[in-house]
Amino acid sequence: MRLLVTVVFLLCAAAVTPARAQQDSGAMLFYQCNVAVMDGRGVDSAMCVGYLIGMMEGLLAAKPPALCLVGTASSTRLAMIYTGWIRMHPEDMQAHRAFSAIRALRDAFPCEAPVLPPAKRRR
Repeated sequence: MRLLVTVVFLLCAAAVTPARAQQDSGAMLFYQCNVAVMDGRGVDSAMCVGYLIGMMEGLLAAKPPALCLVGTASSTRLAMIYTGWIRMHPEDMQAHRAFSAIRALRDAFPCEAPVLPPAKRRR
């Protein structure tokens, strides 16, 4: 009996692992963000927007900031940024969603070196 319980447990654990990996993929975030762009309601939309806002705030809080946001970004805009980016980088669909989300946000809100006026020469 104990052996049977152990085998059933191991089979269940093995079945859950791929599903969890798929939930964390760029493809799943792409699906959720498509829902956010098209409908803007429901659990999938909230998952996309909540995830991207959390990633964006974490990148903004880094020292130095990993991205530079001027103004605000609406939830629909964030979803559109991600879906557009992942369409251009389909190779990242199977990677963990964090990698593609960071790259999409950094591409959308880059930190560029400020352009300083030329220094005046002293005579």
